[in-house]
Amino acid sequence: MPRHAADSALYAGVMALLSGVGMMGYSISNERLLFVSAVPPEKKTEYMAVFYTFTQILMALSPFLAGRVLAAATGLDGRAYGVEFDQYTPFFVGSLLLVLVGIWIFSGVSERDRLSGDTP
Repeated sequence: MPRHAADSALYAGVMALLSGVGMMGYSISNERLLFVSAVPPEKKTEYMAVFYTFTQILMALSPFLAGRVLAAATGLDGRAYGVEFDQYTPFFVGSLLLVLVGIWIFSGVSERDRLSGDTP
């Protein structure tokens, strides 16, 4: 996204819209995977309690971690291969890497991995 361009707000809005659509699709798929095929029915209560507790702890701690990263990257400024970077660059790079890792992990999940006894 070009910095300080007149239409940067438009680019940011389109990116936010696409991100929201993608996150909603991921959320629906994730919940379906967890409730339909990934978690054994007899262990659903225990597994889901641990899963939701873990994710909520991560969500509670992430703003503090982000603040520490921003504070540590305060002096980060420069240019490499024609791309400007600043203290927010680690967040964009980290987000891209996490998306790629997620795609890699979930690419191994298929319909044939269903638990025995599940109906199609």
